[in-house]
Amino acid sequence: MGETSHRAATGVDAAWLRMDEPGNLMVINAVMVLDGPVPFERYRDLIVSRLLSLPRLRQRIVKPLLPFTLPTWEPDPQFDIRYHVRLTPLEHDDRASLQELAGILMSQPLDPQRPLWQFHFVPDYENGSAVIARFHHCIGDGLAMLYVLLSMTDTPPAAHEQEADVSTGQRSGTVLDFVTRSLSPVVSYTRSLEENVVREVREIASRPARAVDITRDLSVGAGALGKIILMSADPKTAFKGPLSSSKRAVWADPVPIPLLKDIARVTGSKINDVVLAAVAGALRRYLVSRDQRVEKVTVRAVVPVNLRPIEDASELGNRFGLVFVPLPLGIEDPLDRIFAVRNHTEDIKRTPEALLTFQILRMLGATPSPGFDAVVRLFGMRSTAVMTNVIGPREPLKMAGTTLKQVMFWVPCAGRLGMGVSIFSYAGNLWLGIATDARLVPDPERIIEGFHAEIAQMMDLVVQVTPEKEAGARPPQPAAPWQPAAASPPLAPAGQAEGGQGSTSTEPVSKPQSGL
Repeated sequence: MGETSHRAATGVDAAWLRMDEPGNLMVINAVMVLDGPVPFERYRDLIVSRLLSLPRLRQRIVKPLLPFTLPTWEPDPQFDIRYHVRLTPLEHDDRASLQELAGILMSQPLDPQRPLWQFHFVPDYENGSAVIARFHHCIGDGLAMLYVLLSMTDTPPAAHEQEADVSTGQRSGTVLDFVTRSLSPVVSYTRSLEENVVREVREIASRPARAVDITRDLSVGAGALGKIILMSADPKTAFKGPLSSSKRAVWADPVPIPLLKDIARVTGSKINDVVLAAVAGALRRYLVSRDQRVEKVTVRAVVPVNLRPIEDASELGNRFGLVFVPLPLGIEDPLDRIFAVRNHTEDIKRTPEALLTFQILRMLGATPSPGFDAVVRLFGMRSTAVMTNVIGPREPLKMAGTTLKQVMFWVPCAGRLGMGVSIFSYAGNLWLGIATDARLVPDPERIIEGFHAEIAQMMDLVVQVTPEKEAGARPPQPAAPWQPAAASPPLAPAGQAEGGQGSTSTEPVSKPQSGL
């Protein structure tokens, strides 16, 4: 990786370090479920042989003594693998217990005198094993951390013969190639950004002074900055308020990707639109269950936008921007909600918000506290949740000789937000994860239930508009919980839905405008 022993952190990395608060830690948490049991010693050896070749994982971060300067990465003179890889058995080997452990760990800070990462190995979980991995956001962004986790998966025999040399910090090119290929299906907003935007991000990374020129020259960027400053504050709901130090983490049963594709095809949208609309519907249902008004209510999710080319996935650090995605909770009909989400996301693609917020984050690293706090507060006031949507490898992978059955992770909720929504696709399935502040949302599993109900209602639309002659070509009807519940209100016929057009064929029920 070519990192020196003492290296200054980037402004973006430093910004995430500074956003740490006792009740809101800037730590990425991931849960991995293995299909079979794995000895703890074997898993620890796997981490030593694969991950310690990354110099950043053997370095601690030292905060600066002078103002307007950045912290530095320095080798940990007392590095101890026993601190970083821990055996953490559960009292009960069920999902509820693993979710409880994930929530507890979200509230526990990492030792600032050591490298900021840990793995908690659960030896017995549903006839297999599980791992909760934790990385401080200053080490890297979501794509970088996904690269780290995939580096631990089993590679072809040729790659195994060229394992990393921990003493030199060099990794086998074969291993790197394998992991990069595994990441190749990752779909992010980068695909929709102009190529020159990605080139500009590379320029910023190599020549920091270039960021000032870009900000000055991009008149459109100035307009986007004005949009963020003038953006109205998000409405007060049960999802916003003072935070506690107690967190809850839950995840849904997997949703088969072909079912989401069917919904996207019928509505003339993209899978991303469908999932965002289902999440908005789930949040709507939760507020209604707490007797809160939802008419005309729209909240925003802060969505990280990857600005890192796939070939640079092995580089740690942070290289992403943020965009504000409206979630129309006030729209009850799922079809209308999908169309509204689609229009919002298309509008976002035509602005340079992601690049602009990348520059803002970069400059925050050395910004004096009053200005830093003001910008963090600005972002927090204009949003309700942090939402990530990552598409991982299409094929199932193995780790320590055992199939990696499930992956779920949550990025931290910057801006003092109390809810994180994570969407992760892997091996033909999609998982939804919800992390909340226990004071604001003590029962996030009800949001999961609402998500199930929304997908079931959308699937009812697919059944309505797909001709019987194509029934054999459609995927089999999903088992519970995806079949619409008897108590669920029926979806309005396509011809009666506001903004929709009736259809009795497999054409979209409304003409798509330009999908994501």
